[in-house]
Amino acid sequence: MLKKTAGFSAVLRNKKREVLFQTKHKIGVNSFTRARKLGFDKIMTMMIKKSNKSLQNSINDTQLTLGEDVTITNSAYTQARAKLNYTAFKEFAEIARDMFYEDGEYETYKGFRILAIDGSVTTLPNTADVKKSLIQ
Repeated sequence: MLKKTAGFSAVLRNKKREVLFQTKHKIGVNSFTRARKLGFDKIMTMMIKKSNKSLQNSINDTQLTLGEDVTITNSAYTQARAKLNYTAFKEFAEIARDMFYEDGEYETYKGFRILAIDGSVTTLPNTADVKKSLIQ
């Protein structure tokens, strides 16, 4: 599993740096055209690594990890993030899925792959629409 994770990280690291990938997943033809503090690669890295910390703390942590001594404001991050299309993450998810299942080495339970079990409880509204969609 660790080998797959390392391979996945390397593929995504290279993918987000490809010009074709960046062109395909940016919003507007002028987005990410100049060398800025928050280029396509860095904004994707920051969005993937975003934690439950405040936005500014998350930005600062990423800057420290990258070894860069440049201040980035919440506003700059928000503006750069707005230039990035959600389809980049959708493509990442598809790549991850394909890589994970390509070798067929995984166990199943009743024909289904179990990746995680969560003890969360969700209460849904008691409406006719919800009942209709859940009861088959």
